[in-house]
Amino acid sequence: MVSEVLSRHYFLIFKNLFILVLQNFNKMRYEIPVQWFPSTLLIAKEHAILSSLECPNCGQKTLKIVGQEALPPTTQLPELIGGDRLFCKCENCGHSSVVEFIFRKPRPGEDAFKYLDQVYTSLLESCSSKQVPDYDIFINELLMIMEDVRINKPDMIEQILEKLLNDLILFSSEMEMTTNISIFNRFKLISYFVSILPEKEFEWILKRVPEKVHNFLQALRQRA
Repeated sequence: MVSEVLSRHYFLIFKNLFILVLQNFNKMRYEIPVQWFPSTLLIAKEHAILSSLECPNCGQKTLKIVGQEALPPTTQLPELIGGDRLFCKCENCGHSSVVEFIFRKPRPGEDAFKYLDQVYTSLLESCSSKQVPDYDIFINELLMIMEDVRINKPDMIEQILEKLLNDLILFSSEMEMTTNISIFNRFKLISYFVSILPEKEFEWILKRVPEKVHNFLQALRQRA
């Protein structure tokens, strides 16, 4: 009789603790189409979404990962993990959140380049926001993504080169009309990345940029 009372007592304690944990966590869920697997782009997309999220408690974009676990396979992608569950904590206020990324098959019309473009834009914004641009993170992450694309979807490489080319032209033009440090940083980040591309890809961009950008890229290439 005593053991039954104690069992019920501890059951209620654990039940209340579980409810309390759920109340203190905010869960956010996002679907991500899987173009290929394993995928560096898939992980980069998760981080791009995470960096854009505001803390549900204080509204700051300061969520950091403190834990992670894989979700079980789904009926859509039975041979893969079903997604990722990230346990996050706000660096500003300490609030805890759970962010889930559910993997699924791409729907008709969903383009892999669209997701790469979102990752690239997020990476460029975050790495150019400080006084001194974060070259290491930008270049290393983009190099891994480019290699991932070369292996799994090589026909997308020219789209990436066109994006880099257009941004070089855009930011080089904007630099003449602004003192905004982030514009200068974005131009420098892209330029340094382009300067270490394989020869064929580097030459593809080099012959299409304005002369002053052409000379700057060549100088960087010689120093690399």
